[in-house]
Amino acid sequence: MQPLDPLTLPLQGRRLLEASAGTGKTYTLALLFIRLLLERQLAVDQILVVTFTRAATSELRDRIRRRLRETLDTLEQRGEADPQLVALLAAIPPDLGKRLLNDALVRMDEAAIYTIHGFCQRMLQDHAFESGLPFELTLLESETALRREIIEDYWRNRFYSASIEEAAWAAATWKEPEGLLKALGPAATALAAEIVPKVDSAQGNQLTTASRALFAQVRQAWVTDRDAVRAILEHNPCLQRSDKAYRLQDRVPELLAAMDTLATSPELPLLLPKGIEKLATSTMTGLLKKSKQPPPAHSFFILFDQFFACFQAYLADLGFSVLHTARGYLQDELERRKQQQDWLAFDDLLTRLDMALDSPRTGPLLAARIAARFPAALVDEFQDTDPLQYRLFARIFGRASQALFMIGDPKQAIYSFRGADIFTYIKARRDTPPQNRYTLATNYRSTPAMVGAVNTLFGCREDAFVFSE
Repeated sequence: MQPLDPLTLPLQGRRLLEASAGTGKTYTLALLFIRLLLERQLAVDQILVVTFTRAATSELRDRIRRRLRETLDTLEQRGEADPQLVALLAAIPPDLGKRLLNDALVRMDEAAIYTIHGFCQRMLQDHAFESGLPFELTLLESETALRREIIEDYWRNRFYSASIEEAAWAAATWKEPEGLLKALGPAATALAAEIVPKVDSAQGNQLTTASRALFAQVRQAWVTDRDAVRAILEHNPCLQRSDKAYRLQDRVPELLAAMDTLATSPELPLLLPKGIEKLATSTMTGLLKKSKQPPPAHSFFILFDQFFACFQAYLADLGFSVLHTARGYLQDELERRKQQQDWLAFDDLLTRLDMALDSPRTGPLLAARIAARFPAALVDEFQDTDPLQYRLFARIFGRASQALFMIGDPKQAIYSFRGADIFTYIKARRDTPPQNRYTLATNYRSTPAMVGAVNTLFGCREDAFVFSE
């Protein structure tokens, strides 16, 4: 990594500017914006600035406007001079500099400073023909209510006509449609996500068959082993400990009754009696771990352990099957209902622009027109970029004649809850030639002792960050 000098950084090509918090990333971005104005003589609406929140766009606009004013004051020798601005203005004819800076200040409301969603929306509206979208669309602020409505429809279709037992299992697993939607987690909203493991029908059939076979063996074994199991549960010393984790002395009758009920069931149920797992050897082993006592030895406990493990795998497979079908229904219905109503959600803005750029017929023309409109782009907080967003930037601003500045803190690329994707950042870094990677080396927000302590901690291992990149 080479130290970044914002006054000599080339103003074209792909540039990755990596820096920690407190090193002046926003300060540097504003300085690059001014250089593009003065040195390449681009207008404020030709320099695209992208960040990821509305608050950040407002702050960036104010910071750039203040920096423009400071530059003009320096040029006109008003107030205290900034050495960097003095050095920058030394190569600019004063009259030209004044004209360009005054024009930029007057037109600052026209500056192309957007969130990523705002940028995509503007491009889709301005290039409706190339993108293939209707001119009139309703933008949904939130899809939450629509997603909930669709999952409620799925729940009704899937479980209202199901058997009483399957409906009870669904209620016990997710309680209600809202619980099922919550169980989908990021897969319900993420533009690119997979639910793992994938559902394998052959494996599911094997688990069903194996669970039923083991259940039949458990039922048969209970007939002959009930009295022996009862005697062990009532009299084995290691099962009579006084702690709450595993005291069976008062629970033997209900455990025996639960197993009696289960043994009389002609078919494998989806819901086992509560607490029945305590008859499994592995459960006993875990609960007796603190006392370092071995679990009581009996063939029934071992058999029940095999059944219970297989049954849990069977239920997990069934649950994943529901999650897969629920997600598929949600995605299909979400798209269908939005098209039916001419609705567009925020994430659709990205996917629609991506689809338009991917079109063999109109994609190259659309990319060329957007690129011609913005000869330079600065992406702030680049570490928050996901795969789709990066693909958009790479497609539009991939020409050598353009300037693409990606500015961010790579360490924060681990924050997936904020939309970041560490592997997208690694790919962007890999796509950028080593000579085009820079760093800001001075931290203005910390102390030497703190920086030294952090570096010492992470320097204790060569693989402290797991991935070498």
